[in-house]
Amino acid sequence: MQPTPVLAASEAAPSLSQLAAASSAQDAAVASQPPAPAQAASSSDDVREQYLVVLSGLIGSGKSTFARALCQYYPDWRCCNQDELGDRHAVVYAARTALLAGHNVVIDRTNIDAKQRRTWLELARELSAPSSSAVPGETSTPARKVITISLTLTISTVVAEERLRARVGHETIKTPEEALGILPHFLRMYQKATVEEGLHYVLTFPAAKMSSEPSADEVRAILLDRLEDEVRADGVLPERPPARSGGGGARGRERGRGRGASAVYAAHHQHQPYPLQRAAPAYERQTPSSFAAAASVPPPASRPEAGSQQPQL
Repeated sequence: MQPTPVLAASEAAPSLSQLAAASSAQDAAVASQPPAPAQAASSSDDVREQYLVVLSGLIGSGKSTFARALCQYYPDWRCCNQDELGDRHAVVYAARTALLAGHNVVIDRTNIDAKQRRTWLELARELSAPSSSAVPGETSTPARKVITISLTLTISTVVAEERLRARVGHETIKTPEEALGILPHFLRMYQKATVEEGLHYVLTFPAAKMSSEPSADEVRAILLDRLEDEVRADGVLPERPPARSGGGGARGRERGRGRGASAVYAAHHQHQPYPLQRAAPAYERQTPSSFAAAASVPPPASRPEAGSQQPQL
């Protein structure tokens, strides 16, 4: 923000016309400064809105590529990448710290079901606090509202496999074979994002249409422009995450509670091999042709045997 112009001292008091001209100049200077999105406030309630983007998509769909480009072109954004930070607890801490500092945040993680996305919705609710009462001699804290956005980069399994075979230098998935072994698990576990989860926006974009090095205009078209065009939902967080399509939402309700890192992530960071894939039953061999189609795979008719191990998130 530009400094307020200082009127030169003089023996004679300034006339009303001089004061009006100075006031107009100050107003014009302030108006020329665009408001930072992280500190945009509504005119009525003085609520500061910040954005929390929850990325979703198959490995190889371009989530990290988009997140890096977003933060590169828009300095008020911060990326929280689980592959770099190590586990979910570290990502939550980084996201909370960035939001409290006034930044917008993008969560670079697969976030493939409502239970995983619930973590970020609860964080948004926690930080969307009303303004605190002013302490004598201190400035009061303005109200903050964290707007939650799901952005899914959709991709066919064929294209995803091609990308994974060619990908090198990933932080945690070291070989194409390892990545290809994980891919079927993500397809089986995927649950399409909906506003019923408590999200304000649910967006999708075809990963094949995004450049390998997105431009600023491309990033804006994929996300920022759409926030102005799309209708914002109420963003009311339900008591519990919505069940999976077909009634499979209760499966694995107690899995991994309190661990902070899914088996998909933890195994890589501990340099352990990914859990061996058991022989897939008939319903799991119905491999969807795309990430978006995975939600339509029916759940099993009965629970797996007690001795079988399931990949955990």
